[in-house]
Amino acid sequence: MLLIDLVLLLLLAIAIPAAWGIDTDAMPERRRAADSRRADSAASPSRWASVALAIVAFIVCIVLARLVRGIVRDRVLPTLDAPLGCAQSIDAG
Repeated sequence: MLLIDLVLLLLLAIAIPAAWGIDTDAMPERRRAADSRRADSAASPSRWASVALAIVAFIVCIVLARLVRGIVRDRVLPTLDAPLGCAQSIDAG
């Protein structure tokens, strides 16, 4: 079963790019070039700084989303004369 999966995976790895008009003969060369670029930049401090910045930005967005949800739930929804289902939908959104 694993052999069939591997054969299908290889066929799809060639058939899909070929259907999109990508030169499949150049794919191994592009892979080697991408691997060499990745090896050169793997230990780069700017890469780690970018990852850390993305994590911090994600955490800030989560905190802001919870803050806005709390404000809407506690201050805005009680002032609306909306049915319960509508208020729950606004709260979930």
